[in-house]
Amino acid sequence: MIARGAATAFLALAAASAPYAAALAAASDISDAAVPAPSSDIPESDRTREAVSVAIAACETWLLHPSTWSEGIDRFPARANLAAKGLVAVASVPDAALPPPEARQALHYWRVAAGDGGVFVVTSDKQPICHATGGGSQDFQPAIEAVLASAIFQLDWVGGGEDVAGDMRSGRYNYRVDRIMEMLVSRATTAQARTDRPQLVLTAQYAIGR
Repeated sequence: MIARGAATAFLALAAASAPYAAALAAASDISDAAVPAPSSDIPESDRTREAVSVAIAACETWLLHPSTWSEGIDRFPARANLAAKGLVAVASVPDAALPPPEARQALHYWRVAAGDGGVFVVTSDKQPICHATGGGSQDFQPAIEAVLASAIFQLDWVGGGEDVAGDMRSGRYNYRVDRIMEMLVSRATTAQARTDRPQLVLTAQYAIGR
């Protein structure tokens, strides 16, 4: 069961426009024991699918379990049980991998490699948002669709409809246990469509005020 205190802390502190790390560290119902080891039905040999899965798990854990980073950002991959799956800190990300300007406060940068590409993950220790952008010469589209159709993803997330704009399809999802957490996943509409451009754009956040 996800600790409801994580959402409460995010909402209260975001409304006050104050950094929330100190308050989260003191929250009695947010503990390492509440953080489950990531489970996955994605084969280890498929690094593209694994990279997409790890990026989603990183966003889930950052938002739902702040105790994994509130006492030390550099400890996040290990405490989120994602270090062994390839999540590493990086000094920066390309401009195309940054979240929207209004969400660029107190950012931290991560990467999961996949072939000659991978997925960049951007988190904030001031705003309840996580942004991921992926691509490379390999085709991400089948991998993304496989992750979205997987049993583990559908166990955690409820679909809320899709839109198509040009060669990108965007799906809206809400976290099953805590519906105020939402995620928008944009990916190519067809295979081999965007290998020269970002193939995955994902934003997870708490829908504050809705």
